[in-house]
Amino acid sequence: MSHSFPYSFERLHISGESTWYASVIGAGQTELPNKITKVTPDQAAKALAIGFQKVTGKKPSAAILALLLGQWALETGNGSAVHNYNFGNTKRSSSDTYYQFFRCSEILNGKEVFFDPPAPECAFSAYKTPEDGAEAYVKILKKRPHWWKGLLSGNVATFNAGLTTAPKYYTANPALYLKSLQNRVSAYMPQAKQYGATFMTALGTALLGIGMGGMVLYYAPKVYRSKAFKKTFPASPLRLLP
Repeated sequence: MSHSFPYSFERLHISGESTWYASVIGAGQTELPNKITKVTPDQAAKALAIGFQKVTGKKPSAAILALLLGQWALETGNGSAVHNYNFGNTKRSSSDTYYQFFRCSEILNGKEVFFDPPAPECAFSAYKTPEDGAEAYVKILKKRPHWWKGLLSGNVATFNAGLTTAPKYYTANPALYLKSLQNRVSAYMPQAKQYGATFMTALGTALLGIGMGGMVLYYAPKVYRSKAFKKTFPASPLRLLP
């Protein structure tokens, strides 16, 4: 995504590159004044875990949450340069409720070019809460199969490879981006373990599902073999089962 300067300490230049994040004019959208909404790692981890669960119906594993935190940190200077809770510094889209303008740069023909508002390159998504921004960021990743597959792998290298598959999430040097991502994933693993689903939680959910299935298999025959069932549902094929 396009960055205003500076974002990460490595000054990674990330560009929207005219992908599906193209700036558009959306009817009914409201412009918010550009402001920095700093987010701590704990706040980000909590918001991303909630956002992921809203999108998928389940909590992210610690490995997946660490990837989300790592990229969030890389994109936003470790949370110090979050504009209106835009977790991924994504460009304004037609589905946004709110948007904002701020100075940014893009890599064009191998060179960094700066843009100033109201240039369309300076239009970005905006949100009013960390939870809204985090959920939107997860949805953005999910809309691109190779980005999403990389994320669900829980592996840094695989995630980065997905992000570099066209349409690319960024235009920075892949090796440099990967190194920075790896550093941040390691740095924020404690938060990922705290707010992500643990192995025992996932195992417990699976065992609960197996247990419920077993109960159905145990009690179902007792139901359809009963006289009351056969009397109530005389045409049911289940009444013919042994």
